[in-house]
Amino acid sequence: MTLPNSSDPIYGALGNWSINTVVTPGPLGELLLNENTTSGDVGLSYVVGNADRLLGGKIVTAHIVSTNSNSNYFTDKNGLLSLEVCFDPRLPGHTFVIGAYANDVNRTGIASKEVFRWNNFTTSKAIVDNNGSSYDVNIFLGIGGTISEPLIDVNIAPESIVINSTRCKVDPILSNYHTDGNGNIRVHLVTDGVKDPLLIPPGVDTCSVSWDAKANNILKEY
Repeated sequence: MTLPNSSDPIYGALGNWSINTVVTPGPLGELLLNENTTSGDVGLSYVVGNADRLLGGKIVTAHIVSTNSNSNYFTDKNGLLSLEVCFDPRLPGHTFVIGAYANDVNRTGIASKEVFRWNNFTTSKAIVDNNGSSYDVNIFLGIGGTISEPLIDVNIAPESIVINSTRCKVDPILSNYHTDGNGNIRVHLVTDGVKDPLLIPPGVDTCSVSWDAKANNILKEY
């Protein structure tokens, strides 16, 4: 498993994961990826271990553990292996790469890009007067839960920005949807100054903007 840093996010630069030996091969009843049954030592090796990344001035880590009852890394009779990815509170929403390989040229796995999953993201809301002016506002994006952390160094889907009225527009060219070291994105909000609620569309006194705080509104890093 690897956590490429944001300054070198080229997927192809990660190599072909040609790991020779990571764990000691052992006898398996089935081959990786539901291939044909065999017997004896098939030399199956997995890409497992710790990785770290500098994020927001702090070293964050992630590691893989087996969820098998005896904590080994052997596939079961169906050729399946369950793994659990454990990670620091700052990592939800970030991308990592994982792969599994048999120590045999005929059974090579493919690395896969995944995202550290979380179901409790938070957002602030910025409110400005609808007076016909334009504003640059910061919106805080956070990782909720037992330990609250800012959502650092990720790209947010532009369509996930939420505004309260069509009287308020977001200028995507002048906005920055990449969170900074404090978990903030910058949104350029343009107001039209129409406050009369009897018009169509109705006018509003204020314009508010926030983020639709969902995991699928965070873009993969590479």
